[in-house]
Amino acid sequence: MYGLWGFERLKLRMMVVMLLMLVLSLFEQNMSFSSPLNSEGLALLRFKQRVVSDPFGALSNWKEIDGEIDPCSWFGVECSDEKVVIL
Repeated sequence: MYGLWGFERLKLRMMVVMLLMLVLSLFEQNMSFSSPLNSEGLALLRFKQRVVSDPFGALSNWKEIDGEIDPCSWFGVECSDEKVVIL
Protein backbone atom coordinates (compact mmCIF):
# COMPACT_ATOMS: atom_id res chain seq x y z
CA MET A 1 0.00 0.00 0.00
CA TYR A 2 2.91 2.39 0.73
CA GLY A 3 4.11 1.89 -2.86
CA LEU A 4 0.81 3.22 -4.19
CA TRP A 5 0.97 6.28 -1.93
CA GLY A 6 4.56 6.84 -3.00
CA PHE A 7 3.44 6.79 -6.64
CA GLU A 8 0.60 9.24 -5.89
CA ARG A 9 3.04 11.53 -4.13
CA LEU A 10 5.38 11.36 -7.13
CA LYS A 11 2.50 12.20 -9.48
CA LEU A 12 1.57 15.16 -7.31
CA ARG A 13 5.16 16.42 -7.28
CA MET A 14 5.40 16.05 -11.05
CA MET A 15 2.16 17.98 -11.49
CA VAL A 16 3.45 20.78 -9.26
CA VAL A 17 6.72 20.92 -11.22
CA MET A 18 4.85 20.97 -14.53
CA LEU A 19 2.55 23.73 -13.26
CA LEU A 20 5.55 25.81 -12.17
CA MET A 21 7.19 25.26 -15.55
CA LEU A 22 4.01 26.36 -17.30
CA VAL A 23 3.74 29.52 -15.21
CA LEU A 24 7.42 30.34 -15.77
CA SER A 25 7.15 29.72 -19.51
CA LEU A 26 4.10 31.99 -19.73
CA PHE A 27 5.99 34.64 -17.80
CA GLU A 28 8.99 34.21 -20.10
CA GLN A 29 6.75 34.38 -23.17
CA ASN A 30 5.11 37.53 -21.88
CA MET A 31 8.50 39.10 -21.29
CA SER A 32 9.68 38.10 -24.74
CA PHE A 33 6.88 40.08 -26.40
CA SER A 34 8.52 43.28 -25.22
CA SER A 35 12.07 42.01 -25.41
CA PRO A 36 12.84 42.72 -29.09
CA LEU A 37 11.40 46.20 -28.76
CA ASN A 38 13.38 46.88 -25.61
CA SER A 39 16.62 45.49 -27.04
CA GLU A 40 16.22 47.72 -30.08
CA GLY A 41 15.42 50.65 -27.82
CA LEU A 42 18.47 49.90 -25.69
CA ALA A 43 20.64 49.78 -28.81
CA LEU A 44 19.29 53.17 -29.90
CA LEU A 45 19.93 54.58 -26.43
CA ARG A 46 23.53 53.33 -26.63
CA PHE A 47 23.82 55.02 -30.02
CA LYS A 48 22.46 58.25 -28.50
CA GLN A 49 25.11 58.13 -25.76
CA ARG A 50 27.82 58.19 -28.43
CA VAL A 51 26.38 61.21 -30.22
CA VAL A 52 28.70 64.11 -29.45
CA SER A 53 26.42 66.94 -30.52
CA ASP A 54 22.67 67.22 -31.11
CA PRO A 55 22.23 70.95 -31.77
CA PHE A 56 18.58 70.68 -32.83
CA GLY A 57 17.55 68.27 -30.06
CA ALA A 58 16.45 65.57 -32.49
CA LEU A 59 17.25 62.87 -29.93
CA SER A 60 15.79 64.68 -26.93
CA ASN A 61 12.79 62.35 -26.60
CA TRP A 62 14.94 59.21 -26.94
CA LYS A 63 14.70 58.16 -23.31
CA GLU A 64 13.37 55.57 -20.94
CA ILE A 65 10.12 56.67 -19.30
CA ASP A 66 8.96 54.96 -16.09
CA GLY A 67 11.11 51.93 -16.89
CA GLU A 68 9.52 51.54 -20.33
CA ILE A 69 11.50 51.85 -23.52
CA ASP A 70 9.30 52.61 -26.52
CA PRO A 71 11.45 53.60 -29.49
CA CYS A 72 8.34 53.63 -31.71
CA SER A 73 7.37 56.94 -30.11
CA TRP A 74 10.79 58.53 -30.61
CA PHE A 75 11.48 61.20 -33.22
CA GLY A 76 13.00 59.73 -36.41
CA VAL A 77 12.23 56.10 -35.52
CA GLU A 78 9.69 54.13 -37.52
CA CYS A 79 8.10 50.84 -36.51
CA SER A 80 6.13 48.14 -38.25
CA ASP A 81 2.56 47.32 -37.27
CA GLU A 82 4.02 44.66 -34.98
CA LYS A 83 5.88 47.41 -33.05
CA VAL A 84 9.31 46.37 -34.38
CA VAL A 85 11.79 49.10 -35.27
CA ILE A 86 12.32 49.19 -39.04
CA LEU A 87 14.11 52.50 -39.53
